[in-house]
Amino acid sequence: MEVDPRRLRFLLAVARYGGVLAAADELGVTASAVSQQIARLERETGFALLRRTPTGSELTPAGIALTEAAEDVERALALARSRLEQSAAEVSGTVRIGGFQSFLTTVLAPALPGWRERYPALRIETIEADEAALMRALRAGSIDALAVEFLGLAMTGYDELCGKGKNEVPYAEVPITAARDYSCADSDLALRLRALLEPRLAEHEVGALLREVELPLVTVLAEMEWTGVAIDVPWFHSLKTRFEAARRELEAQIHAEAGEAFNVASNQQLRVILFEKLGLPVKKKTATGPSTDASVLQELADEGHTLPTLLMEYRELAKLENTYLDTLPSW
Repeated sequence: MEVDPRRLRFLLAVARYGGVLAAADELGVTASAVSQQIARLERETGFALLRRTPTGSELTPAGIALTEAAEDVERALALARSRLEQSAAEVSGTVRIGGFQSFLTTVLAPALPGWRERYPALRIETIEADEAALMRALRAGSIDALAVEFLGLAMTGYDELCGKGKNEVPYAEVPITAARDYSCADSDLALRLRALLEPRLAEHEVGALLREVELPLVTVLAEMEWTGVAIDVPWFHSLKTRFEAARRELEAQIHAEAGEAFNVASNQQLRVILFEKLGLPVKKKTATGPSTDASVLQELADEGHTLPTLLMEYRELAKLENTYLDTLPSW
């Protein structure tokens, strides 16, 4: 099977934006052009990729498989592009700059054209946020956002260094020079930030909290992770029994509300129930059809629909079971 990879972007657009017309708008071409490219892909693969329905187009199983392959190609190209940019002498990567609206408008915006001309491989993103939000980002691990705000430095992200998804490589396999620069930059950044942030601790009178509570707690948490935490296994088993009973009761309510029994864990069967049988509005689409993720169920529940509310309760119980009740006792 020989496929022109340039056509894959048309299939990806159809999958991502929910149909031929939306894909055409996004790509800036006519719907006829999109249809022609999909038809050529179908001839090249020998499979039907789209199924036309009264409400639009949806991917066939072959279309889904080819879309997933196209996403793999897209990720591989993105990783290759990132590595090529890193190997070049020019500045590259992503810089996220946060600040107040007035700062972004009066200071940053006028400087952007010059920066982009000087550093064409540098991607600059702006985020409107206050200092508290940026500090929360720092605590969450997004240290480059704070580094940009305080130091004007663009840090290499872990994903840029190692890739992500199927294309991620272990840190141990990263070229030594790249790993060296990445680690040294993080260490240097922490030292520079200390000089800037230590006076702020004194200003807010939280220096004692850091020295007497936060820093000593690091050792305690590390020892807990190393040693492990004992749990009451019989109690977990009894809790599992209660959760299973509650989940079965919810499942019965879901089947009654749907008017038939179905596999609640099957997104494909759930789509049929929600959007075909009950006729609920489609809020978002994915490569495989209408989305049934948490945000969609929440939106439908807010509109007063009973079944999405029951489904969210069911998923919450199932998640607690799978994440804790089934896993922790086996450790």
